[in-house]
Amino acid sequence: MNPALAKIYGYANTEELMEGIVDIQNQLYVMPSRRSEFQEVMARNGVVSKFISQVYCRDKTQIWIEENARAVRDTSGRLLYYEGRVEDITERIVAEAELQKAKKAAEAASRAKSEFLATMSHELRTPLNGVLGMTHLLLDTALTAEQKDFGETIQLSAESLLNIINDILDFSKVEAGRLQIEKEDFNLLEAVEQSLKVVSERAHEKGLELNLLIHADTPGTVRGDRCRLAQILLNLLSNAIKFTESGEITVEIHVSRETDADLTVNFEVRDTGIGIDGETQAKLFEPFVQGDGSTTRKY
Repeated sequence: MNPALAKIYGYANTEELMEGIVDIQNQLYVMPSRRSEFQEVMARNGVVSKFISQVYCRDKTQIWIEENARAVRDTSGRLLYYEGRVEDITERIVAEAELQKAKKAAEAASRAKSEFLATMSHELRTPLNGVLGMTHLLLDTALTAEQKDFGETIQLSAESLLNIINDILDFSKVEAGRLQIEKEDFNLLEAVEQSLKVVSERAHEKGLELNLLIHADTPGTVRGDRCRLAQILLNLLSNAIKFTESGEITVEIHVSRETDADLTVNFEVRDTGIGIDGETQAKLFEPFVQGDGSTTRKY
């Protein structure tokens, strides 16, 4: 035993330590059975590695130690003593316990948030569908030009809000690992054209040219999730229109990889808008970050 070991256990020197501890198993170990387990591992392997136990110090406070040791034997194989190292790892154990506690708390908070988002999105969708339904009926009645314009604005706003609510529900599903990607056959060109049709009026109002470029190697029918594809394309197209004052927006589609089992189709949305500077691009995939977070932002 050396002075460092004596200090770990709260003794002034090695002499006090040797006098104070005469029964290692029952005096030192909080769980005496750990000493027996230590000896069993040593007898079986000849070495003990990273053996963690809780032990008593001189003043009966408890600390965590990690033991690494080997058996030293004479030429006839008789055990003489153990040789090794004892390290006080109390700080590490406490830190790991706090980290685990914080992790569990964060996971519980995340679950609660996801459940709240899912419930909220479902609850909001019910009255919103009522608004959409009644607006649709209202637009079928005899209205003045101004009234019709007001009704269409309500309908467009309600549809936009419904899309946001659907995105919230998707976010909660992604976090819970329950977002399902559908697999169905669908016409690729038809799906893309429908997405373009949804935003075409907004593009026309701003005087923007909307282009679709499909390479010859792109198949007509594919198998995948048509709704998710439309959702992503609409998000990209909406942003392109939002940030483009003049010029054009182009959707380009081509096959980048193909095997006997599957193929990868690339969708690119390009615009002649303001773009994003390099510094802001680095922040794009950070949660709750906008390219322009100022109170005077234009968009």
